[in-house]
Amino acid sequence: MSRILVSYPELCIGCKKCEKECAIARDGVSRVAIWTWKDETGRHSVPMQCRQCDDAACIAVCPTGALRRAPGESGLVEFDEGDCVLCQACVEACVFGGIRYVGDSGGIVKCDTCAGEPKCVAICPKGALEYVDADEAALCAKAAAADTLKEAYGRFLIL
Repeated sequence: MSRILVSYPELCIGCKKCEKECAIARDGVSRVAIWTWKDETGRHSVPMQCRQCDDAACIAVCPTGALRRAPGESGLVEFDEGDCVLCQACVEACVFGGIRYVGDSGGIVKCDTCAGEPKCVAICPKGALEYVDADEAALCAKAAAADTLKEAYGRFLIL
């Protein structure tokens, strides 16, 4: 069975330990970002990384095939830097901010689940990130996290 990263925004405290751990594991460039905002109900934080979408817009818009579905059971969205022309269409297409262009390093970055052992999950002190079997419950949790972000999107101020 394939595995997915699931985030629980209600548990995220915005400590950014996941960002730091990811950067350490990935040559100084984190593949996860914590989005933090304030609204009338308080301060909120959400871990943002590639959601490995079933209908991945990034794959659909990539003109070179640098983003593609991995063969086999994992079904992860893979990125091949060698095929990328840095057009950034994938960055624009990803509604979750899971793909970023990092100008200093000159490239596109996205989560690759650390080859099945995501460092961000291991370091999170509140359990706001989990790497779980992609069963129905996990897919529902993934959808709920997306709904939380969607609900907040129109009214947040990034800090």
